[in-house]
Amino acid sequence: KRNQKIILEQSGKWNIKNFSLFHRDLEKLREGIGEKLSIFIYLLMSFVIAVVCSFIYGWKLTLVICSCAPIIVISAAVAAEMQSKMTERELKAYSKAGSVAEEVLGSIRTVIAFGGEKKELVRYEDRLAPAETCGKKKGIYSGLGGGTMYMIIYCCYALALWYGITLILDDRDKDDKDYTPAVLIIVMFGVISGAQNLGFTAPYIETFSTACGSAVSIFNVIDR
Repeated sequence: KRNQKIILEQSGKWNIKNFSLFHRDLEKLREGIGEKLSIFIYLLMSFVIAVVCSFIYGWKLTLVICSCAPIIVISAAVAAEMQSKMTERELKAYSKAGSVAEEVLGSIRTVIAFGGEKKELVRYEDRLAPAETCGKKKGIYSGLGGGTMYMIIYCCYALALWYGITLILDDRDKDDKDYTPAVLIIVMFGVISGAQNLGFTAPYIETFSTACGSAVSIFNVIDR
C-alpha cells in the first residue's frame, strides 16, 4: 500500500506539472503526420518529375536553367520561412489577447459589478499591441522576400528564353529538330516551377524535425 501511495503521488505530480507540455507535444506530432506531410510529398515530387521530364525533352536547356535553380530554391525557402515564423508569432500574440477576452467574458458579471470595463479594455489592447507589430513586420518581410524571389525567377525566365531561342535558331535548318517553342515552354516552366516548389518545402522540414523530437517524449510517456 505504501508503494502504491508513492506511485500515485508521483503520477499525480507528473500530471499536474507536465500535462500542458504533453499536450503541446501531441499537437506538434499531429502537425508532423497530418496534411503537411502530403503537401511536402506533393512539392517534392513535383520538382523531381518536372526535372526528369525536362531532361527528356531538352537536356541542354535544362542544365542551363538548373544552374539557376539553387538560387530560386534558396530565395523561396527564405521567403516561406520568414512568413511562417512571423505568422506563428502573430497567432501567439492573438491567442494571448483572446485568452484575456475569454477570461473577461467568462466573469462578465464580476467585471461590471466592480466597474472594471475600462481596465480590462486597456489590458486587452496591450495584449493586441504585439500582434499589430508582428503583422507589420510580416507584411514588410513578405513583400521583400516575395519581391526578391520573383525578381530572381523573372531573371531565370529571361535567361531561359535567350538560350532557348538560340537553340531553336540553331535547329531551324535540321529535319529532325530537337528544340521547338513547345520544348522551350515545357522545360522553362517545368524546372523553374519545380525549383520554386522545392523551396517551399523548407518550413515543412522544420515541422517534421520538431514532430520527431516531440514523438520521443510522447513514446517515453507511453512506455512509462
